[in-house]
Amino acid sequence: MNFDEYCILLLEANGVIDPVASPFVITDGMGLGDDAVWWPSVWQKRPEPHEGIDLVQFETSSGLYDVMRGFRIISPVSGTVVAICADFLDKTVWLNPDTQPDVLVLLSHLEPRVTPGQHLVCGDAVGFINYAVSNVPSHLHLSVLAGDWRSISVLDWQGVHDQPFAHFVQPSF
Repeated sequence: MNFDEYCILLLEANGVIDPVASPFVITDGMGLGDDAVWWPSVWQKRPEPHEGIDLVQFETSSGLYDVMRGFRIISPVSGTVVAICADFLDKTVWLNPDTQPDVLVLLSHLEPRVTPGQHLVCGDAVGFINYAVSNVPSHLHLSVLAGDWRSISVLDWQGVHDQPFAHFVQPSF
């Protein structure tokens, strides 16, 4: 499954019936490696380059819509939940795809409905987007980490930044 296919599947899981071909709007600050922020902020640069893609707003044939609290998040892969950690908006679920042992898919800023060790099939419910915090709107942050992730001592955001074993790549499943 490619990124656009996952985005369409994600919208269909939320009852959106008429998404455009590449439905999520990705602007400066939302992409992998970006150093700017896309939300109103007193700081204009991120402390680290952006580790993934932020899905904030999607387009249908009838207009643009925001990802809101309660937006259902589904798994883009069949795989096992290897960790759940806190992030600055809520929690991050770390998934290891069945077919890619050296990859982790991270779904962030959600209220999880899964537990570590649980096996998911592509399309299974993972959780829901929670409330926006301060000036950061509700959104799904999607990352893919490739490499020797098992050598990372703690699977959390601090641990992933403080290691040489794995690196973030453009989301593709």
